[in-house]
Amino acid sequence: MTRHIRFQTGRQAFDIHEKSTLKDPWMKQDGNPEYESAGPGHGGRVSGVVVVVGGGIVGSYAAYFLSLIGMKVTLLDRFPVASKASGCNPGGLNPLHGPGLPGVMSPLAERAYHLNLSHWERVRMLSGKEFAPHLVSRVELAFDEAEKSVLRATIPHYDSIEGFSARWMDRDELLALDSRINPAVVGGLWTEGNGMVDSREYTRAVADAAVALGAIVRQADVQGLVTVGSRVTGVVLKDETLACDDVVIATGSWAAEAGAWLNAEIPVSPLKGELLTARLAGAPADHHVTWKMIGVYQTLDGHCWFGGTQEQAGFDEFPTKQGGGFILDSVSRLLPEAKNAEITDHMAALRPMTPDGLPIIDRVPCWENAYVATGSGPKGMLVGAGMAEAVARLVAGQQPHFDLSPYRLDRFSTV
Repeated sequence: MTRHIRFQTGRQAFDIHEKSTLKDPWMKQDGNPEYESAGPGHGGRVSGVVVVVGGGIVGSYAAYFLSLIGMKVTLLDRFPVASKASGCNPGGLNPLHGPGLPGVMSPLAERAYHLNLSHWERVRMLSGKEFAPHLVSRVELAFDEAEKSVLRATIPHYDSIEGFSARWMDRDELLALDSRINPAVVGGLWTEGNGMVDSREYTRAVADAAVALGAIVRQADVQGLVTVGSRVTGVVLKDETLACDDVVIATGSWAAEAGAWLNAEIPVSPLKGELLTARLAGAPADHHVTWKMIGVYQTLDGHCWFGGTQEQAGFDEFPTKQGGGFILDSVSRLLPEAKNAEITDHMAALRPMTPDGLPIIDRVPCWENAYVATGSGPKGMLVGAGMAEAVARLVAGQQPHFDLSPYRLDRFSTV
């Protein structure tokens, strides 16, 4: 398949026309960009009525992938699409850094990364929306020799993944590149290959792309499910019931509520994260600066995301003065001038977390046609596409592209 993607890094745009080695899910053998059916000969079925509950990035991509293979899809959420965590984050797509990476989540993260990039142009064309997709460099700082040793050890892994590279930069080289960086650093790991999007517009674009493929998106509060034996036959709304052949639960931090409809425990709880957006003095940088879980994430429109916090606070979605102060103090350790930044917004959102930090992607035990995809934690914008593709393939009766055993719901039965 030949990919054409218009990327932008900093203020420079460039086109990529390449013969991709990545195979789109369900792509015809002749390379035609239309998806092949999931019917006879492909180990799946060709049609069905599917209700997806949850309008974040996972639910939106599930609706998109299911629509691509010919399913009749309705996407439901009590809030507008991208109103919660999927619309309140920097939009980073980094499969090699973060909780669980590199590690057990790597096959999911790397699959999701390539799905995001390979579908950017199609999503943009189908939706008619712009969502600022681009590649961005990142420098992760080290403030002592121990941190330096850990970062340098990751270079071979970066260099082994197609599209990524990494190199060590000592203190003087780093400060020559970016004089804003705290001179107390001993150096930093410069990496290439990360992706970034406007998270809110991207999630909306994916949902709109699903609509262009025939899906229906509705803002509606799901009250429960109608079941007959071991099958779900309908989704109950306030004033009507929608008949369905399958249901996909992708309700993020609210997944436990949906589990009650199925008499199944879905052990997901909200992890509150606060973020700031700001403008720094001077010309915008063309790279991100991070240290552990703290970061300054430059966007194409000139502002930065400062992040962030993580705390167990129930369903409290309100930003706090303490949270904002912590972020500003932490980011100022990376870039001392950040303490003088113009703060343009302060927000909070709830990330869905499981007890072991790994997502849930599975058919709900004891149910023939109910599926769950949630628990992506702080990596939801990245892994959402991979989770959604996997659950779509489960619905279609096809084998996902990576091993789902780490993400089974019944792994918690003995916890």
